[in-house]
Amino acid sequence: TSERGWTASYDAENKHIKAGIIPMNNTRAVLIDELDKFDNFTFLLQPLEEKRIDYAKAGLSVTYDAHTVTLMTANNKKTPIDSEPIQQLKKEIEQRGRARTPIIERCDIVCVLKNSATSGDILLEWMKAGNNSIHTIDFLKNYFEALRLIEDVYIKKDTLKMLSEFLRKENINLTARRLQSFMRICGAIAKLHLRDEVTETDVREAYEFYANMLETLGLKSK
Repeated sequence: TSERGWTASYDAENKHIKAGIIPMNNTRAVLIDELDKFDNFTFLLQPLEEKRIDYAKAGLSVTYDAHTVTLMTANNKKTPIDSEPIQQLKKEIEQRGRARTPIIERCDIVCVLKNSATSGDILLEWMKAGNNSIHTIDFLKNYFEALRLIEDVYIKKDTLKMLSEFLRKENINLTARRLQSFMRICGAIAKLHLRDEVTETDVREAYEFYANMLETLGLKSK
């Protein structure tokens, strides 16, 4: 769809502003497929970074909440993948002539699939992550409803201190944006356990995901 479809648009016939797909799915998730085919995606920067969408037209203005999990996929045009895939992604996706849109840097997690994954591989990973049981639809519906009720996640000073010491011990120096991403991952893991408080266990689990991403992007040695 177009930028208007993702963010917001002005309905001239009824003289009002309509929310797009991203704000319509506030607290839920959207999938943007084939990002590499987009001519322009600067409109994604505000919802990705600020979690909101500001729109003004014909003397009207509105702000939509956009606490939306945005999943984006892209195909690489160059094979094999470079030893520094983050640079390849920036070059292939972000650069349009001389302009560059730093969308990759605003992603909390970047996964580069170097090998194809079969449905069997995915199912095996799901089985490892769970207790080898299949849940009923009603169970999943109740779980996600409970998940959505948790609006804010907190972190105590003791846990924050532990996080600081942990990052120092692992010799990880995160930029402010990367630290914010890491904290969001910690909060997301806490919510998956139906908690509104980040624990030390959440921090360590988040680090496993984050360390794997840094290795994939060539930003951390194995």
